[in-house]
Amino acid sequence: MSIPIQSTRTPAEPMPDDASAMSHYSMVIEWDPRDDIYVVTVPELEGCRTHGRTYEEAVAQARDAIWSWLDAPRAWGLPIPPPRTYSTTGDSPQRRTRHNCGTMRSPPA
Repeated sequence: MSIPIQSTRTPAEPMPDDASAMSHYSMVIEWDPRDDIYVVTVPELEGCRTHGRTYEEAVAQARDAIWSWLDAPRAWGLPIPPPRTYSTTGDSPQRRTRHNCGTMRSPPA
């Protein structure tokens, strides 16, 4: 039996910019040299994966994918998986470092 997913936002409704709206879900961003794209996986949301030709496009697509993924359990009254945090992934404060990589660009052709 297939249940149609009905979005709770209209196509004209902008995506929220605040980080709290995305509930701080993780994004694993990997470069795929075969297709020249960035592939984004959201580990907490099963099957939530997207891609983009640029890093920025991939992140924007991932934000939309997260929002869309969360629409279904909201509409059906199902629980929403919580985002992972450093404390739930086993990282220790001693192993954490802060990196500022600046703007990412597509690899040269």
